[in-house]
Amino acid sequence: MKRNLTFIVLCKHAGDLKEMGRALNNHAGASVLVTSADPEQVFTETARLRPSAVIINLDDLGEPGVNVVTLNRALDQLR
Repeated sequence: MKRNLTFIVLCKHAGDLKEMGRALNNHAGASVLVTSADPEQVFTETARLRPSAVIINLDDLGEPGVNVVTLNRALDQLR
């Protein structure tokens, strides 16, 4: 049985966001559920949709270490 991988993408740069979405959607076994530049929306949708992975582009998020640690801790509490 083939497993489909689902993704949520967090990225503030529109060009990068579009490129990542296009790259992932070009594979039959992968689908992008949500793309957003808003970390709060990504967190909410991650908790609701439970994707296979969340891709976070850290280039333009400012204080990326804090954002990633906060997101990881919050997701751990959901498990």
